[in-house]
Amino acid sequence: MKDEYDFSKGEVGKYAGKIRPLRRGDFVWLERDGERKKAMVVLASENGMSIAVMWGDGLFLGYAGTMPLLRDEAGVYHDLAQMLPVKVEREERR
Repeated sequence: MKDEYDFSKGEVGKYAGKIRPLRRGDFVWLERDGERKKAMVVLASENGMSIAVMWGDGLFLGYAGTMPLLRDEAGVYHDLAQMLPVKVEREERR
C-alpha cells in the first residue's frame, strides 16, 4: 500500500502534506487533554475531511464507542458535538 503520493502527477488533489488521507480500516490514536484512546476508522470521506472512528471500551470526551470528526483547512480534526480539536495520529504498522 502506498502512503505517499506524487502531487506533480496529480494523484490526489488538495491533501495537507504528502500523507494519504485516513481511510476505513486504519487504526488511529485520539488524544485530547492528556487522554488517549486507540480507535479504528469506520467511515471516511474520499477527500479525507471527515471520518468516524470506533473503539471497544469506555468513554472518550463523552462519546461512548463512536465519534465523528471533521478536519479543518489547517489539518486539525474536531469532534462534531463540541467542535473541540482532537489530535488524530495514524498508528504505525509493524
